[in-house]
Amino acid sequence: MAKVLIVEDSMIVSFHLRILLEGSGYEVVACLTSGEDVEDAFKFYKPDIILLDVMLDGTMSGIEAAVIIRKSSACPIIFMSALSDVASLEAIQHVENTFQIGKPFDDEDVLRTIREATTRSSFIK
Repeated sequence: MAKVLIVEDSMIVSFHLRILLEGSGYEVVACLTSGEDVEDAFKFYKPDIILLDVMLDGTMSGIEAAVIIRKSSACPIIFMSALSDVASLEAIQHVENTFQIGKPFDDEDVLRTIREATTRSSFIK
């Protein structure tokens, strides 16, 4: 199964996602809380997919972290956010090979989106 990097500032949400994904056969390689840590973790763990919150601890947003990842990889990114403002939604649209899940999320939506993202990205690489 796919290796997943979770970037989420809520420890409760991060823990829930880890349990959900590991219970579904995915390997969660790390759980991060800040955008500043994403680039190094991505290079080290080489995940197949990233679950990325838009609002994170630290000064870097999830969108900014995704832009950095895009400079070196087409790895699928699933943005998870309760934000629905126009500026955030437009910024997400400019990052290629991304998917969106609103918060609160349904577990089946998360699993379905991961399957879709990993299937579609196999044609992008």
